[in-house]
Amino acid sequence: MAPHPLKALRLTAALALSGLGWASGASAESLLEQAFALDEGVSVPRDAKAAAALYRAAADQEGDAFAMLRLGYLYETGDGVTQDYSVARTR
Repeated sequence: MAPHPLKALRLTAALALSGLGWASGASAESLLEQAFALDEGVSVPRDAKAAAALYRAAADQEGDAFAMLRLGYLYETGDGVTQDYSVARTR
């Protein structure tokens, strides 16, 4: 299911303003939203490398299970990161 157009527009604006960086204190939800948008190419061009960095931040900052799962999958497939089965299993 596609996100609501206004939510996608707000996310695109937030990504553009942030330069894809995350400010200290950024919530895991905003990190996940940014990572998912980049991972799936929702309203922005797909960028698995940037998505992996944001998933890693959400996983490390909040211990978010979804971020760990997606990060593990990216390491398993080598999509945006160097393929590493050991890291994939730990995530």
